[in-house]
Amino acid sequence: MSHCLLIADDPTLATTLSDRLERDDILCDYAPTRIKALDLVAEQRCHVILLDLDPTPTGGLNLLRKLRRQGIDTPVLLLSKRGSLNDKITGFNAGADDFLVKPVDIEEVFLRVRALAARRSIISHQLSAGPLKLDAQRRTCVLNRAPVSLTPITFRLLETLLRDSPNPVSQQQLTRAVWGDDLPDSNKLRVHMHRLRQSLKPQGGESLIKTVPGFGFAVDANRLETTPVDSTAN
Repeated sequence: MSHCLLIADDPTLATTLSDRLERDDILCDYAPTRIKALDLVAEQRCHVILLDLDPTPTGGLNLLRKLRRQGIDTPVLLLSKRGSLNDKITGFNAGADDFLVKPVDIEEVFLRVRALAARRSIISHQLSAGPLKLDAQRRTCVLNRAPVSLTPITFRLLETLLRDSPNPVSQQQLTRAVWGDDLPDSNKLRVHMHRLRQSLKPQGGESLIKTVPGFGFAVDANRLETTPVDSTAN
């Protein structure tokens, strides 16, 4: 599932766009202010940022420049009522990947977001932390050169953790990545995190998943054992 961060002052536009994107399994987080946007970018990694420049394009462009200075390379699609060549040049020079002039066709926005997300996914489907390797496209996981069998849920949990590694991932972000808006109780997440640890245990990876008290979990490659554990040993 792709993940889009929508930054817009206009709640009506935000609702229309997010409803259309989520209809095709593009998860949307909404930031009504640029301060909230910075918080969300710091908390979680998304595939695409959809940034509405109106009504104050200077503020939106400054936000984009700040993200690029921080090393955030997530593809950004700009929306603006101002569509002159100079406006577009300014947007691309600030770090945008695409530009649409409002009023926009919602289907075109969806198609462009999907294309940017697909491009991002191709780049980032190979994930690793030390001897742990995960291919999000082929749905394979290897630890200490041995294959690891994961359920769809534990695979998605590990993928989400690796995408933000070594930073911790909140319980809310993990549950939303797996279950969307149909959030389960926190005990269900703990059960699946236990199953993930047990799946990694035969290859010495039980301690790979670190609990961050009061927040969530993180992948810590420094805790990995470099040789497989003999599961037959007494």
